[in-house]
Amino acid sequence: MINWLKNRISRPLLKLGAILAFAAIVLLLYVTEIGCVFRNVTGIPCMGCGLTRAWLSALRLDFAAAFNYHQLFFLIPYLFLWLIFDCRLLPSKKLDYTVIALILTAFVVRWIIIMFFV
Repeated sequence: MINWLKNRISRPLLKLGAILAFAAIVLLLYVTEIGCVFRNVTGIPCMGCGLTRAWLSALRLDFAAAFNYHQLFFLIPYLFLWLIFDCRLLPSKKLDYTVIALILTAFVVRWIIIMFFV
């Protein structure tokens, strides 16, 4: 049965399904007002705190509010596409990993700024 399923569903489609399932869980946590599980357990905001509110604002075309919630919200579609297409969006794998490293570094730097300077 599993082999039949693997033959029927392509790998990118499975990845997209996993990403959509994750997004549904995040939205469920937001709608039920549970919020960020990491923050509720530790009391410390995570690197992604504010992303859900940022994207909900962006979907309402309120980009100023989206930017106020999380300044790097616009990078998430690139990360999703990178994951869906087997970590290959740019001509060279080295360039792909350099861009991903820069994005992750930006998230860490933003998190450090939020933690210690705001």
